[in-house]
Amino acid sequence: MLRAVLMTSLCVVLVLVAAGIGVWFVLEPPALEVPQRSNFVLRNITVVNPGLERSPGLDIEIESGEIASLSPSTGDPGEFSGYFALPGLIDSHVHLPIHNKLLALLFLSHGVTSVRDTGSLTSQAIARRSAVLAGEYPSPRTYTCGRPLDGAPPVPGRGNRAVATPEEARRAVADLAEAGVDCIKPYDNLAPEVMATIAEAAREHGLPVVGHVPLLSSLETAGVQDVQHLTGLPVRVPDADEPWAKELSFASVTPERIDAFVGSSLAHQISHTPTLVTMGRIVWLSGAEPPIPTPAASHLPRYLPEVIWRAAYDQAAAQLSDAERRGLARSLENMRQTTLRLHRAGVPVQAGTDMIGPYLVAGESLHEELVLLSELGLG
Repeated sequence: MLRAVLMTSLCVVLVLVAAGIGVWFVLEPPALEVPQRSNFVLRNITVVNPGLERSPGLDIEIESGEIASLSPSTGDPGEFSGYFALPGLIDSHVHLPIHNKLLALLFLSHGVTSVRDTGSLTSQAIARRSAVLAGEYPSPRTYTCGRPLDGAPPVPGRGNRAVATPEEARRAVADLAEAGVDCIKPYDNLAPEVMATIAEAAREHGLPVVGHVPLLSSLETAGVQDVQHLTGLPVRVPDADEPWAKELSFASVTPERIDAFVGSSLAHQISHTPTLVTMGRIVWLSGAEPPIPTPAASHLPRYLPEVIWRAAYDQAAAQLSDAERRGLARSLENMRQTTLRLHRAGVPVQAGTDMIGPYLVAGESLHEELVLLSELGLG
């Protein structure tokens, strides 16, 4: 179900790309200078170590833009007394456009200091990462998987690299490793033997496999170390009452399947980035009420929410049947319960958003994902 809705939306996006989506990509905010790194002390701060402790009354000494030491406060209240310091937030699943300086500022304004770009053209992603590390513009630190690897034919419209044989797969991983990526991302249409080669080649290059469990593979055999969107959880239901449920569907997941999924994740040391906020947006779009722009969306060029998102997602949601809408709601609940069970079993769960997906704003959407995870008892 999730895949079908997203693919329907994608077809609309492709038309819009041809019509001029590049207009938004080249828009940039006013130039901002990256401030010089200096030495200073933040006095009498409460330092938060998420999930572990809060330590009040500490001085944080900064040298050349980095934390040099933490020590008990000298007694001087200081101008930051009553403030809190905590590690920067990480969005573990984003898709950055060609020019992302505006999005970079939105991330930073929401406390997001690192992002993992899980699918973009390799040369652009590496150039962006290098520019950020060189301090050319304010931005979160960026990690990238570069161009995703997919079967032949690949899922249309994603820009994925098609690999049809194990030999092609090994060469593709080598090319990505030589380019300097931080991870390898597999996608839906990979054949099982090709997926196995990708996982093996990635290990040889010391690169983690971060992506989808391909449709013809299983969670146990794919070799994906950090699974995105809980792919691999749904299974085909050939005798389902609803026609749409005959294919892969989160709505048809049973408690027994969740048990097996959690057990396999634990046994194979697989982590998960569920991106609950994405499915939540799709359920929201499928409801009776029209979408309402979120507060941070007011900082975006109107072209994105009013043209791209509205045409791509609103129209697709309007075409859903009542059964499909109910299925989407069940899908979200099954994904929520699976995420909770994974956490309780000790399986690592990471926060990611799939930005720039449906009405997902840089930084703001990660706060929403953290709220969804917190409501399940994570954090």
